[in-house]
Amino acid sequence: AYWRSSSSWRVRIALVAKGVPFEVVPVNLKLGEQKSDGFMEKNPLGQVPVLEYTDTATGSLICMTQSVTIIEFLDQVFPQSKSLIPTDPDDKIAASEMVEVINSGIQPLQNAPLVNSLERASEGKIIAKDFAQGFITNGFKMLEILIKRRRESSRHTGPFCLGTFSPSIVDACLVPQLYNARRFDVDVDKEFPMLAAIE
Repeated sequence: AYWRSSSSWRVRIALVAKGVPFEVVPVNLKLGEQKSDGFMEKNPLGQVPVLEYTDTATGSLICMTQSVTIIEFLDQVFPQSKSLIPTDPDDKIAASEMVEVINSGIQPLQNAPLVNSLERASEGKIIAKDFAQGFITNGFKMLEILIKRRRESSRHTGPFCLGTFSPSIVDACLVPQLYNARRFDVDVDKEFPMLAAIE
């Protein structure tokens, strides 16, 4: 994991929320450690996070990638602790929609390698920070709309993203994204007070 990677951060939140013991193995993205031969064997995309665990039935070492997939896996294999993914069909769809706003509509489009590459390729015509801010702002506007709609229902009055009284997979994705937004000078507290309050 890399400390500032929002995808890795999501997984750490989920592991702690589920009460699953784990060890963080640092991977320094700035030094390119994710492109080493050893790491590429675990994830050929050269991205964090990677969850490694031993299959107790076979003794095999398993490497799992993609943060949302990892969180879904943890929720299934550790059902005895608080669920991060709702079981109610409507709530589950709402969670999936919000997660995808962050996971597909914001995070990859403000990722440093992408925005820095665009700035270089455009010879400065595309400004990395401005590009990232645009996608973060649009995504956060959408999230606030989705959260507000749920809160308008008397059934969803809790303080978290889904209007629940305990965090969900959406909250695990939101908190790291709020940190990233501030890195790109998005005034979260002023522009998105509903999201800031959830944090």
